Amino acid sequence: MIKDILEQLAPLDAQIAALKGSGSDMEAITAHASELAELAVEEDEILRSCGPLTAEDRVFLARHPERPHIDETISALFTDFFEQRGDRQCKEDAAILGGVARFHGMPVTVIGHRKGSTLDENLACNFGMPGPEGYRKALRLMKQAEKFGRPIITFIDTPGAYPGKDAEERGQGEAGVRPPRPGYLDALRRRCDEVGALLIFDEIQTGMGRTGRLFAMQKYGVTPDIVCLAKAFGGGMPLGAFVARHEVMDTLQENPALGHITTFGGHPVCCAAGLAALNYLVDNKVVERVETKGALYEMLLKDHPAMREIRRSGLLLAVELGESAKLYRIMELFREAGILSDWFLFCDTAFRISPPLTISEDEVRESAALIRSCLDRL
Repeated sequence: MIKDILEQLAPLDAQIAALKGSGSDMEAITAHASELAELAVEEDEILRSCGPLTAEDRVFLARHPERPHIDETISALFTDFFEQRGDRQCKEDAAILGGVARFHGMPVTVIGHRKGSTLDENLACNFGMPGPEGYRKALRLMKQAEKFGRPIITFIDTPGAYPGKDAEERGQGEAGVRPPRPGYLDALRRRCDEVGALLIFDEIQTGMGRTGRLFAMQKYGVTPDIVCLAKAFGGGMPLGAFVARHEVMDTLQENPALGHITTFGGHPVCCAAGLAALNYLVDNKVVERVETKGALYEMLLKDHPAMREIRRSGLLLAVELGESAKLYRIMELFREAGILSDWFLFCDTAFRISPPLTISEDEVRESAALIRSCLDRL
């Protein structure tokens, strides 16, 4: 609806601009006063026909090329804006603009996605797609605001996080097994419902029993709109899945057209392997024993003095050593002892324990003893 109204207003705006530009401002307004008044009334009548914004209207306005961006918004709403840069870990991310300002005299923290109006401006801010360092900068500013009791005002204007390989290298994922705080996912679900956003869970590493439930989301009682599956889902074969409610899947038939298909998706051999793996997990009650084995690992390792903490969900463990140098040294010791492990993409102070779900309790004890012997040599 709003799109139709703007299309009706466009020729009227053009006529008004042409009349005003036919001489000096005062001369044009005087000479064409009656015509300008009639056009103004016509515009007013069109604007009055605009009802409450629909979801389609909101999307249209949010994507409008002439919408105000964060720089203009800050200039219009705030005074004494002082920009703060950097994530104190990697680098500055121009896709996130943040700092301290005054809003009607009140000190506030302002954070928003930055997009440009030209190609060069968009290239400079990566088209408003933040990398990990941008989110870390935003989190740093939010913690600072919490410390000093400042309200936080945010402006969202992004197609999404930057998905490139270098974003993964700088910490887009793999924080090192950090289970959500109680109530966090419930609050996230409620907020998504309030604003009409889709809640997407990535179960690629955590799905298929790794955390002690078939899917990690079952531990928290929160149902997303979309779930992504892969890795163990294929039982060793390349297989992934995009799982969603019917209403979500139906939109992919038309928006975009054929958005629900892939060239090699659903290969019968891969699907057969995935089904066989799932049947094995269910028929042999493998998942039911995962939590017991994970707890056994934790019990056997947690009292070692070299450890800072163990973060765990089922048989996915992060053993925190606190220092990168210790982590790299333990990797060498593990190789000597015949232990295969690694660290997390942007948590290079903790090593991973993620054994096959079929590991026996005797094998858990044997491998834990080997790990302790390596820790003794740190």
